[in-house]
Amino acid sequence: MDISQNMDLSDLFQGFAMSAPPRSPCIPAWDLPLVFNSLTKAPYEPLRLASLQDVTLKVSFLLALASARRVSELHGLSAEVRHSRGRSSMTFSLAADFLAKTQVPGDDSQSEFSIRALAKSVGDSESDWLLCPVREYLRRTRDCRPRWSRLFVTVSEPQRVIQRAYQDVSEEDMRSVKINAHEIG
Repeated sequence: MDISQNMDLSDLFQGFAMSAPPRSPCIPAWDLPLVFNSLTKAPYEPLRLASLQDVTLKVSFLLALASARRVSELHGLSAEVRHSRGRSSMTFSLAADFLAKTQVPGDDSQSEFSIRALAKSVGDSESDWLLCPVREYLRRTRDCRPRWSRLFVTVSEPQRVIQRAYQDVSEEDMRSVKINAHEIG
């Protein structure tokens, strides 16, 4: 008997497929270049004129994207940010009183990460350094937090970076974009 022709087995496997259908890869429905483009314009730029809320949104979005960290870990970031020599990267660490979801108490191996400076990839200039959203955010929030506390301070009336980027997109196109909680927002 040829097992590939057995109808009972065929029905069984069809039942398995219906009870647990294969999942398609989780690819965000939003357009990353469109969102990046919106971050280069008002209300986010020029950075020195942007509101604290807009600088906060820009920094949190870019950090989430560049680090692929959980929202809770971004919330747990320390305000002590270190720049490498030549400003080629920034090193972020978790606040001493924060324990990441996957971190074992006493294990500090996951407590810091570095992000390479974009200026090194697209051309290095002093103006790139001056426009660094993290540097501007730290400068603006310096008086809002005690020394050595968390990086992010509370900003009222939060909005979503991706949703704001799609403000000028037609209502029909917007309906096709489904943003969920696990996507960078």
